[in-house]
Amino acid sequence: MKTQGIGRTDRELLVWISWTLLLFAFGLRVCVAYFQPRPNYFWHTDTTAYWGDAESLLREGRLSHGAAPPGLAILLVPFVWMKIPAFQVVLVVQSLLGTLTILLAMRITRYLSNRHAALLCGLILAVYPPLLNLTRQLITETWFILFLVLSVSCLLRDSLLRWFLGGCAAGMACLIRPAALGVVLFTSCAFVSFRPLRSRAPLYLTGVAAFLLFGTALQSHSAGHLVFFGQTSQTATYKPVWGGYATVDEAEAMQRGSYLDFLVRSPKQFVTERVISVGTLLSPWPLGSAERSLSNKLLIAASDLCVYALILWACRRVRRATWKVETWFLVAPVCGLVTFYGLLFSQPRYRWPFMPFLVCIVAVVWGNWKAATSGWPGSLRSEDHSDPR
Repeated sequence: MKTQGIGRTDRELLVWISWTLLLFAFGLRVCVAYFQPRPNYFWHTDTTAYWGDAESLLREGRLSHGAAPPGLAILLVPFVWMKIPAFQVVLVVQSLLGTLTILLAMRITRYLSNRHAALLCGLILAVYPPLLNLTRQLITETWFILFLVLSVSCLLRDSLLRWFLGGCAAGMACLIRPAALGVVLFTSCAFVSFRPLRSRAPLYLTGVAAFLLFGTALQSHSAGHLVFFGQTSQTATYKPVWGGYATVDEAEAMQRGSYLDFLVRSPKQFVTERVISVGTLLSPWPLGSAERSLSNKLLIAASDLCVYALILWACRRVRRATWKVETWFLVAPVCGLVTFYGLLFSQPRYRWPFMPFLVCIVAVVWGNWKAATSGWPGSLRSEDHSDPR
């Protein structure tokens, strides 16, 4: 039976609008990166460690900062070798990476719903203020988000090679920020919970394991002794407080003991600190950000409240449409990052890497809801989604 779908002219128009949106997103990011709010704003306090590690890798083949994750330093090595200034990396490379993230998010949404939903997803991400601000600083978030989104995009493809590449992308995200280990955990839960997804698990986990072993080898080589990837002193030297974290002195560290000892000895305080960490992470108002201006805080709060409101809207309509089981790959990054930071400590900016996935979920719900209620042309039931391209 012939089904009604998007006409060729409408499809070409949507494609043209999508590419125009991506060009707009790239131009907006270049402008935001070029007009810095203050001199050397692009050079974050963490940038020194990442850039220094990249120079050390190029010069000596080892890391010079033991506490910093090696992922971003590895990615910066080619730019250090070509002697490209850090500001140019921010201005051009990170603007391109931010735009590529939007393109991948749109392809994910297109596969799980339809072209109209993909366009909505791209529009929101193109103008989402926190992502724009992250683009103009040389820190891990822009790169971290890209590899998380790339991993999900690869998992949607019906290809053994791409499932392996999805694991490699997730492994690289782990090297950039160990918080991605939580994403890997919840993605593995999706594999176990849903039979159609299980065939992807071995290749995905193989790719993740390969990069974790590489990270362990690099950190061990740099330290001169065996250091498991992600093994730093942060869990012992910091504790969560409202708005961020505080340093634990030696006496308090002895009293707290190991993570499990602290749980057994002081369960009430342990739970309180977990609530503080999650509250700091999810609070729309950026707690503890004394360096931010009031207008900046208002902009962040308004942006994130809008996303939270869209999620609440989506929750009310999630049962009124049919879903592809791969949609759970969008849920895994949100659950994984919230769990990881909840168990340790968090800052307000730590939530922005999972906000693109919330936007994708909202767009998918909207597109599938329109498909279920109005038979919208180009909907899930009227388009062929055998190939996400």
